[in-house]
Amino acid sequence: MENLLRLFSLIGLALFANLPASAQPVSPAQTAPPAAPTNAPAQAAPLPSVAVTNAPAEIAPTPSVATNAPAQTPPASSPAPADPAAQIAIAPAPAWVKPLDPDSVTIPKSVEVENGVDYVLVDCQSLTDPMADFYHYTRRVVNEKGLADAGEIKGEFDPSYQTFTLHWLKVKRDGVWQDRMASDPFSLLRREENLDEQLLDGRYSAVCHLQDLRVGDEIDFAYTVTGANPVFSGNYVNSFSTTWSSPVHLFSQRLTTTPNRHIAYKSFTNPIQPTVTTNPDQSQLLEWKSSEVPAVFEEDDTPDWYDTYGWVQLSEFPTWKAVVDWGLTNYQFDAPLSPDLQAKINEINLAATSPEDHALAAIRCVQDDVRYLGIEMGANSYKPTPASLAFQHRFGDCKDKSFLCVVMLRALGIEAYPALVSTDYRQDTDKLLPSPLAFDHCVVQLILDGRTYWIDVTRDGQRGRLKNLYIGDYKRALVLKPGNDALCDMAVSPESLPQESVVDTFTVKSVTEPVQLEVHSVYNGLSAESTRSDFTDTSLDKIQKNYLNYYAAHYSKIKVIKPLRYQDFPDDNRFEVWEQYTIPDFWTRKTPDVPWKAVFSPHIVADAIGDAPSPQRASPFTVDYPSDVSEDIEVNMFDNWSVEPKDNDLTTPYFVYTDHPSCDKNVVHFRYGYKTLVANVLPENIADYHDQIKKLQDNLDYNLTYQPPAAAAPAAPAAPAPPQPFQPNWPVFGMAGLILAAGCYCAFRIYMLHLPYPAPPVPPDLAPYDGVRGWLILIVIGLVLRTGMCLKALVTDYVVAWDAAKWNNLTVPGSASYNAYWAPTLLFELAFALLIPVLSVLLLVLMFQKRALFPRIMIAFLLILLAYKIVDVALASQIPLVAKDQPGVDPDLTRALVQAVIWVPYLLYARRVRATFRH
Repeated sequence: MENLLRLFSLIGLALFANLPASAQPVSPAQTAPPAAPTNAPAQAAPLPSVAVTNAPAEIAPTPSVATNAPAQTPPASSPAPADPAAQIAIAPAPAWVKPLDPDSVTIPKSVEVENGVDYVLVDCQSLTDPMADFYHYTRRVVNEKGLADAGEIKGEFDPSYQTFTLHWLKVKRDGVWQDRMASDPFSLLRREENLDEQLLDGRYSAVCHLQDLRVGDEIDFAYTVTGANPVFSGNYVNSFSTTWSSPVHLFSQRLTTTPNRHIAYKSFTNPIQPTVTTNPDQSQLLEWKSSEVPAVFEEDDTPDWYDTYGWVQLSEFPTWKAVVDWGLTNYQFDAPLSPDLQAKINEINLAATSPEDHALAAIRCVQDDVRYLGIEMGANSYKPTPASLAFQHRFGDCKDKSFLCVVMLRALGIEAYPALVSTDYRQDTDKLLPSPLAFDHCVVQLILDGRTYWIDVTRDGQRGRLKNLYIGDYKRALVLKPGNDALCDMAVSPESLPQESVVDTFTVKSVTEPVQLEVHSVYNGLSAESTRSDFTDTSLDKIQKNYLNYYAAHYSKIKVIKPLRYQDFPDDNRFEVWEQYTIPDFWTRKTPDVPWKAVFSPHIVADAIGDAPSPQRASPFTVDYPSDVSEDIEVNMFDNWSVEPKDNDLTTPYFVYTDHPSCDKNVVHFRYGYKTLVANVLPENIADYHDQIKKLQDNLDYNLTYQPPAAAAPAAPAAPAPPQPFQPNWPVFGMAGLILAAGCYCAFRIYMLHLPYPAPPVPPDLAPYDGVRGWLILIVIGLVLRTGMCLKALVTDYVVAWDAAKWNNLTVPGSASYNAYWAPTLLFELAFALLIPVLSVLLLVLMFQKRALFPRIMIAFLLILLAYKIVDVALASQIPLVAKDQPGVDPDLTRALVQAVIWVPYLLYARRVRATFRH
């Protein structure tokens, strides 16, 4: 069904190909307008799938001159067509046609023309019964650029139900019209322009290449295509453009209906309304007319549903139910099945164990065993091939394959229906008039266990369960089900959405050796389907070259270490790929005295982000949706490294982006994620989207630098550098003062604590142990020594904290010795160097006053020291320069642990402690 419109898209390529076709049937599935036909006003807007169902393909327009020119026989030079019905007739214009005179059109002196051609006249006239379309065009060669485009006249028609009649071909030079019918013959050719897309439509092209064409010439020609596709049972459907990519000085479109025949019409983008004249016999004449129609230009990456060009849709179908009823007449479900098809259904029925397995087997049979090929001639462009015949031929287009799949599913007892969708208009399909040509693709609606699935049997490489089968986000569908009278919503299964996860592992042995790169890619959902198809359709050798070329665009000297390998996980719809490369000269530096530098960039994520559109863009912008990509860059360095762990996340209405750098000793991680949230960005949001994308692009890369250790000093010692003057670090001084004050206050509050009862007398058996003697003397010595050591450290060891210059060298990002852990580690140690003397003095006072609080406070002091050392070692280990010099076990931590193990039990149970500290 993607050819529902293409049949008449070809009609429109010929009809409209060379001119602003009035009945311009252009497939809505096209992302860009087709190549401008030689006789069409540069390229008309791609028309919606509502293409001329009964309008023949157009040829370049001819002047309204010589309406009674004598009929001529086809030139002898025209090759004889293979189909006897394919002929070019030459005759005057039909009596119902009222041609316009191009000489009556006033052309402005200054006209902006991009391709060297403009249109003086676009005159198109249609008749509903019998179905006929008259096309008349006058185009002018403005400059040398236009000679090539204007010199070819081409039109198409389907000889199985259409005839082609040429009326005149003239060239005006120096104010005089020259008849070119005899000197410039037409050739009749069968040109399958969609053969590369596996589509055969049987259409013929009438082609003429004008001789002796010069700048300033006007080319005027006219022809009529008669006949309607019988598949529409006489219903009239059509469409035509009202703006093009070339300027048109006079545009006229006329439609004459037979009595009591209602043709609905609707204008899009360029609001142009017809003049309606009702004749006494209740027939009608509808006429659209406009002058000086400016050229319209379509911006790149414009979504298909957005109408850049103006157009008008016409349809005789009153409702969507009428379209459904029409469709059901073409899908004959009650036809008997062939023995081969019945045998295949029986085989599936016996082999599968559940209804879902039955459905999957039928779907994969149609997807994998019936190749895509459309023979869309005449009624076959809309009517599917019988299911048994399609299975016998083992080929079909979207409607053929969908119909076959539905027949097989129903035979297996599964509810299923064909469904028509528009790959272009999607959510805007509701805005179109009811018409078969509103759709260009056919899919399957499958209902199983109360859940609705949408299946596209033209896709390949699909695996997994029903929920894993991806279908395009078409939004709206018309299900061909008896009684259905409206479009319905379509939902894409969340489990089928694309997801790509890539891990890039760099191994760096030194800055001078080649770096090894291992890439592990995991594809899920649609990403797995696409990658699986690539590996099925392409040789492994070519895939390896493609992957290598991708990375070579970033690393010119990259080489493959081991051949690429892959593994398919069909049950989970997952596909994985592994690659291994070596990259010489990854680290670079300009001169020997500057640091080495390496750049790490998430190339997969960068490709998913794409380019930012111009902030001045006027039309919506197409985003790669759905897209969900994550990339983890892991760098195994030759030495411990430091990276500031800072999250750079960004959430916008258009996408979610994550960027998490981190470091674990010698392993550096850069973790990225990018997920799109919308399929299109509307014009009012383009500037904001541009700024957000630029913000990402400017901050994707991370640079690592390395300065090798200085070379050995020369024999003659260099003069010592002059000492730097001391610069007080006032913030640290202020913080130290607050800590000291808080410590003294807490010590005073502890000292003032009193037990609620008087000190009990010393038991007789403990009396000999009363007094600060024995092992308690060691505690006294330890407290005095610890106080002195802390006071000394505050003056000598922590000068780096008191001196602003030294402090900034360690704690300011970008400085020579910066590490994010320096500041918290130094401040933590400084706080304890201030508090320990305060607590030691408090303990000495409590001890010599024999206060009962002493054992408890001393135990808390020992445990706090142990905890302090554990935290201090953990912080210091995050600083490579410190961790490198640390022994296996920190001696200070060992001492704190031994002290706690010895003195805590002593303070709890020793008789001297119980005898002494009772006040």
